[in-house]
Amino acid sequence: MPSLGVLALVVALGGCGLVRLGDIEPPGDRRVITEIEIRDNSGVADGDIVAELSSRVQGLSVPAEEALVDVSEIGIDARRIEAIYAARGYFRARVVDYWIENRPRQTARVVFKVVEGPPTRVDAVHFLGLDAPPGADDETVARLAALRESLPEEVPLAKGDVWSEDDYRAGRARVELALRNRGFVHAQVEGDNYVSRERSLVGVYYRVDPGPLTRIRELCVVGSENFPKERILRRVELAPGDIVEPSRLRDTEAAIYDLGVYFSVNLRVVRSDVASCDARTTGPKAPTVGVIAPATPTPPAGGPPTPPDDNATARDDNATAAAPELAVLAPRRRLPDHVLIEIAVQEMPPWDFTVGVGALTDSIKAEFSLPTTFQDRDLFDSLVGVRLKVDPAMVIPSITGSWSDMQFGVEASALLEWPSFLEEFIRLGLEIKYERDPSQDAETDQWSGSIGLTRRLLPGLAGRVGFNVSRFRIFDITRPDEQEALDVAALRFRSADTLTWFDLGLILDKRDGLYDARRGFYASIQAQLSLPALLSNVEYLRLLGDVRAYIYIARWLTVALRSRVGWLFFPTEQGTPTPARFTSGGPSTNRGFATGRMGDYLCSDGTLNGSCGSDPTDRTYFGGNFLVESNAELRFYLLDWLGLVGFVDASHLWSHASDIDLLDPYIAVGPGLRIFTPVGPIRLDFGFLVRGPVGFDWYGHFSLGQAF
Repeated sequence: MPSLGVLALVVALGGCGLVRLGDIEPPGDRRVITEIEIRDNSGVADGDIVAELSSRVQGLSVPAEEALVDVSEIGIDARRIEAIYAARGYFRARVVDYWIENRPRQTARVVFKVVEGPPTRVDAVHFLGLDAPPGADDETVARLAALRESLPEEVPLAKGDVWSEDDYRAGRARVELALRNRGFVHAQVEGDNYVSRERSLVGVYYRVDPGPLTRIRELCVVGSENFPKERILRRVELAPGDIVEPSRLRDTEAAIYDLGVYFSVNLRVVRSDVASCDARTTGPKAPTVGVIAPATPTPPAGGPPTPPDDNATARDDNATAAAPELAVLAPRRRLPDHVLIEIAVQEMPPWDFTVGVGALTDSIKAEFSLPTTFQDRDLFDSLVGVRLKVDPAMVIPSITGSWSDMQFGVEASALLEWPSFLEEFIRLGLEIKYERDPSQDAETDQWSGSIGLTRRLLPGLAGRVGFNVSRFRIFDITRPDEQEALDVAALRFRSADTLTWFDLGLILDKRDGLYDARRGFYASIQAQLSLPALLSNVEYLRLLGDVRAYIYIARWLTVALRSRVGWLFFPTEQGTPTPARFTSGGPSTNRGFATGRMGDYLCSDGTLNGSCGSDPTDRTYFGGNFLVESNAELRFYLLDWLGLVGFVDASHLWSHASDIDLLDPYIAVGPGLRIFTPVGPIRLDFGFLVRGPVGFDWYGHFSLGQAF
């Protein structure tokens, strides 16, 4: 395998045309393009120009037969470069010369020499057609007035900006979206650009036909067979006569989806003049309703002359002797001011029985499981759901050691959920759970039970209150000295702990997807209060905050960010029990560590935070009392089923508040692979620990679902 230095040299020589990647020789006297150079350009980058040319540069993704020199095509590319410049506001740009330089091994460099000229800047952005028509109701007048004030902020062009066709088109789409979001569902926007080449200025005109302010005529449910339509309509906070606003439609989708019996929920506006849900499929069309014709506006005084109708091409005032007349939008057919809202659902089966296979690894341990689940979603014909799950697993504590040391673990649970307990949006949850985990040196088991009530407070905002009981035990471990555990790790070590606690939480979820969010944000705060008065062995208050943001950059790129902060309050002389402490490290936290292997640990000889053996099973981790985590990911969506991720993880755990140092994080970086499936992405991450307790280290993580 060549070294990185040799590989870099090959790439550099390839850029000079001395080494050509690939083994396809050009036929006859043809030559292969290995470089395209743009000379004297500054306003538009080389890469932006070359990416849009027909001539291509041979490389890893372009085979030689697709990069052959074609003199006629290069001539066309010269004209294409001028069009590329024009689309970016350089209307005077010209290609003044171009040539082909022959190079060794039948390769060639193509050179284009350009004169850019000055960029054309925006003189003003005008919005025409936003005046309320005669006879409009007060709500229409108020909404159009508000849009006149807000639309300039929606358009990515302002006075003094360099004009570009992409920004102009994006502005037109955003103006139309803003109108529809405000209840004008039939809105259409066209535009013109009028260019003064002599002054290098352009006047941008968006001509708006808002159509009527649209209200709901009727709500139709489609696709409901096993579950009654009435259960859907009870969750719909829309009524005939309400103004159609997409944000309210999306909130209603989330409320219906929360019932837990639908694969998908989609509210659609039926933009036709159908009079009722029955007539949509069985009856004749009803008469059309309502017409609001936009008034013919007058361009503002002092701006560039008003252009004629031309959606895609900038017009030149040097080509006309006088200012052209304003071209009004062509009249449309009569538009309904009341529409149907179709609620289309795809139901889950009333019950199902599934058996799956699971596998995960983090370079230290491996786990193979056989999850088996029975689920009834309509118990007692009341949409009360029950789920029974058994998940036996074979665990190899050290994949680098002897696999004969494998052990068996199990997780079993019974969950009952009532999504409309007492009233429509109160969810009751009852759960009993048992887990036996042999994944580290110590083997643990835990019985737990919980009862909780969750209530939607606002669209996207939910509150929870619950009560929990847990019995935790740890086996086959050399106990540390109790006072030493308290002093070193603020740890209240017991072979068994009985904990009870109240939990309170608030969750704000504005993501556009649960399994793979591309836009939106998420925030939660959770509190656990454990007291002896609740029959708990210990007392503590545990707080955990979690904030996430998903920034959509392009169809192929999303930036995902997360930060978590945890804090335990407890009597100093008591310490904290193992199950209440925070843990970090693993595929969803800091990928420079194996799962849960950050913070305080106990060696197999009973020493705390000492020098243990080299085998991963020689130490058992107990986490910490104070947690700070931050994660950032660049998520690249290459194909419908394939993606890549670049990530940075930073975190730290402390046991004593006096040890907290926010300038001393453990940092991991690395790449990841994503294979998208209907149940979430399968992911493989490689975390390289560039700053940690032992210097450089790395771990591989194979699991299901995005990290956050």
